Amino acid sequence: MTASLLIANPAVSGFTERGEMPMASNGPCRRAHSTIDLVCLSISSSESLVTVYSTRTATFLRCSGVIASSDAPTVAKSSSRICSSSGSGEGGAFCRPATAPTQRVHSLGVLAAKRERMEICKATATNATFFILTSRTYCAVVTPRWEPILPEQLGSMFFNPSSGVKRRQPGELSQLQDAASAAGLEVIRLTRDLDVPSLVRERMQRGQTLFVAAGGDGTINSVIQALVHSESILGVIPVGTYNHFARDLGLPLDWRDALDVAVSGATRQVDSARINERFFVNNVSMGLYPELVAHREEKGRDYPRWKARVHALIATLQKYPHVTLTMETEHHQEVIRTHVLMISNNSYDLSRIGIQAPRGTLEEGRLSIYWLPPLSRLALMRFVAHYLAGRVKETPGFRSFRTARAKLQSSRPRLRLGIDGEVFTINTPLVVTIVPQSLLVRVPREG
Repeated sequence: MTASLLIANPAVSGFTERGEMPMASNGPCRRAHSTIDLVCLSISSSESLVTVYSTRTATFLRCSGVIASSDAPTVAKSSSRICSSSGSGEGGAFCRPATAPTQRVHSLGVLAAKRERMEICKATATNATFFILTSRTYCAVVTPRWEPILPEQLGSMFFNPSSGVKRRQPGELSQLQDAASAAGLEVIRLTRDLDVPSLVRERMQRGQTLFVAAGGDGTINSVIQALVHSESILGVIPVGTYNHFARDLGLPLDWRDALDVAVSGATRQVDSARINERFFVNNVSMGLYPELVAHREEKGRDYPRWKARVHALIATLQKYPHVTLTMETEHHQEVIRTHVLMISNNSYDLSRIGIQAPRGTLEEGRLSIYWLPPLSRLALMRFVAHYLAGRVKETPGFRSFRTARAKLQSSRPRLRLGIDGEVFTINTPLVVTIVPQSLLVRVPREG
């Protein structure tokens, strides 16, 4: 910027050395044009300033009767030909070199030639003034050559630093962020007041197509709200507590391997589901589970997790909430009173032993609904034992079926729900639908 001012100011002031012809082949006008172009090239990583200056040069010099000379230096085509017209149309105009205005001098005299040179210098001065003013704007937006040019962003990673924090080794958070940045991902740390769907939509409008959720199932849920029914792709780095969705996709649980899959893996199209205006990938639960999660989160992330779970279990069993719903599906209508109701995106394999109940497929295109009849606290403990043993279906009164759509009505205007492991309060009635083949996800390549 300073250099451009230094070389343009002499042109503005019409500076010439004693006895120097302004339009000589090495005169001040020619030097001003050439030097300004050189400054343009030195401060700009593109040719935007050169284009502006050249266009402006042609405009001003044509107005003053001058066009670019073919014998000018390559860097800058200076004003060096004079055009005059003796009639209308293209045939009425002729051009000759500005450095040899002999015919004009003989026909109009010395005063006319001097006036012509003054007009040319005036045009150059006006042009240089324009360059000085506009260069201040361009210098603010054009990347200088001395600044490193960052690689194009491959996508964005939404990182939840509080997910599964107790299971991480010291320094893993910064290692994950550094590795993601090196892979070309913009790292965005999640906070409670961050509007993730809006950020995703803004980047989708800019042409970004890869969005990585680094966290647990709740983090994935916040990212997919803008991705369903789009051509953008979800990547998953499972650093949460349970990582149900990542396990069902067959993703590696080591974050380094998962990052490789998110950046360069294959793409798979899977189902999602929707409850009112919110999408989900795992399930929606009512009754005891959302109450359990709410009490657990009361203690905060810094409280020991096992103590938080014990506190939540005691508080939930003391309150022992239930829900009463009228459920309408494709096939029937039924009034349900229950402590435990869950609607899942595709079906769980309840025959597996342990706390994890995987889904055999995510492309079935059906919801699965599970619920229990009203149970005493002791009967509920028996149900938990059956579940851990893979014998849920042996529990008396256990019900389940599959459907594409369900409507649930309640006497309460709002219900507390667990959606992909996070607690939300949703207005009733609740309309739950499957959204087949609606989400693109990165998965490991075969072989």
